[in-house]
Amino acid sequence: MEQSTLNKSRNDKFIFFFSLPTAIKKLKDPILKKDFNEDKIELTVFGTSVPDITIPSITLGYGGQSYKTSSFSRPDYPPLDLKFFIDNGYHNYYILWKWLNSFNDSKYSTSDVSTAPQVPYDSTFELDNHFSDYTTELTTLILDEYSNRIMKVRYEGAFITSLGGITYSHQDGVEIISNATFGYNQLHLEMEHNVNSCLVSCDQ
Repeated sequence: MEQSTLNKSRNDKFIFFFSLPTAIKKLKDPILKKDFNEDKIELTVFGTSVPDITIPSITLGYGGQSYKTSSFSRPDYPPLDLKFFIDNGYHNYYILWKWLNSFNDSKYSTSDVSTAPQVPYDSTFELDNHFSDYTTELTTLILDEYSNRIMKVRYEGAFITSLGGITYSHQDGVEIISNATFGYNQLHLEMEHNVNSCLVSCDQ
C-alpha cells in the first residue's frame, strides 16, 4: 500500500444523512408534514469526527509473570457530536427537536429497556421494544479530493441525546449554527473506493 501524495488536510469532504425514526414519521405535524415523510434527511455538517474505538486488554497471571490478552469486550462508544448549519426555514433544527422531545412526552415516552438491569442476550433474540421505533441509522460518507466516496461510517441504533441552542446576532452576518449529540450501539466502517487502485493503466 502506497501513501497517496494527495492525502492532505481537506474540508467539506464528507456528507451526513439519516432516515427519520418510525415514531417521528408517524407524527401528525401540520408544519412539516412533507418533511416527516422524507426517506433521507441530510444535514450540512461542518464539524464531526469518528469516535474512538477501544477493546481493552486484560492481564492474567502466568508462571509468576503477567500475560496480556484481549478482553474481547468493547465498552460503550462515546457520543457522536455533530456541528451543523441551520437551514433558512429552521426545518432541520425543528425535526431534531421533535425527535429529542419525543423522549420526554408525558403520555407516550416509556420503555421497558430503560428500566431493565440488563438486556437479555441471545443471538436469535431481537429486542421487542417500541424504543426501536425511536432509533435510526446515521451515515457519514467520507470523500476524497475529487468528491469520490472513500469510506462510509454507519452508526446503528442511533438516537439523539442533546440539541444545542441557537445564538442570534444581527452584526456577524454569518450562517446560524447549532450542534447535536447522538448515542448509538454499533459502529461499522465500509470502504467505498480504493484510492490506490488505478482507473487506467498505471504505466500511462
